Amino acid sequence: MCLESIKHQSVGCGNLEVIVVDNGSDNIPMFAVQEYDFTSLLQEKVPGPGPARNTGIKAAKGEYLFFIDADCLAHEDWVRNGLAAFDKYPDTKIFGGDVQIARENTSEFTPLEAYESVFAYQQEKYIKDLGFSGSGNLATIPSVFDDVGFFPGIEVAEDRAWGRRSLQKGYITRYLADFIIYHPARKSSMELCDKWERHVRHDYEEISGTFMASFKWILRSLLVFLSIFIHGLKIIRSNRIRGFFVKVNAFKVLTKIRLFRVQVMLRLMYDVEYRISGVRWNRN
Repeated sequence: MCLESIKHQSVGCGNLEVIVVDNGSDNIPMFAVQEYDFTSLLQEKVPGPGPARNTGIKAAKGEYLFFIDADCLAHEDWVRNGLAAFDKYPDTKIFGGDVQIARENTSEFTPLEAYESVFAYQQEKYIKDLGFSGSGNLATIPSVFDDVGFFPGIEVAEDRAWGRRSLQKGYITRYLADFIIYHPARKSSMELCDKWERHVRHDYEEISGTFMASFKWILRSLLVFLSIFIHGLKIIRSNRIRGFFVKVNAFKVLTKIRLFRVQVMLRLMYDVEYRISGVRWNRN
């Protein structure tokens, strides 16, 4: 479906160089791209989005680089609006766009769709408050990688780490509201838990060994717990979802995920065996 959305871009796909990078399949799945003659398929066996994106970057010949994940759909004007931004803001070399939830049934929300519509992929916040864009909806130019370097591996959050390096090099990432992709909601709360376990581990690695690390981590755990009630108000006020029961279901998922995060945070402090077990990377 991702390639189908690229095929129907309003700029046309004739001038696009589309590179798909398979990330570790035993047999490279040529069938996935065989009907899209504008696409090339490469393989990167080192797991993680960073190494996969790096393989595509090294092979790309175009003037601009646009990144999208294989399970996402691009808005029909995704490429057009991204290219227009380079002309409109000539001093900006990195852009990140909106990521919205692709719903299976547009007439109703599943609990996970309701939750993720409010809380997932907060690109505008990441870019404006933290200075980086998620790499699943990112546009830049090759020379930025010559200067900043490539994405790191799965031992860190690759988009955040690369975004920080680019910021240190003087590159400002600009948010584009009309540079839109659609990401499917997770199918189960376990997928969300796996995601948050990786993020929490990455955060722990960053803070461990610093001054008063244990105190800061316990305080952060408490704040995550309290955020259940604070972000419950965000659900109530959100205009991305509507309906009493839709918002109740979103709050139930919020509570489950935040309590899971607190559990992971405390286990990282007190369970040595768990701490050294490492990040579980979903290869499916």
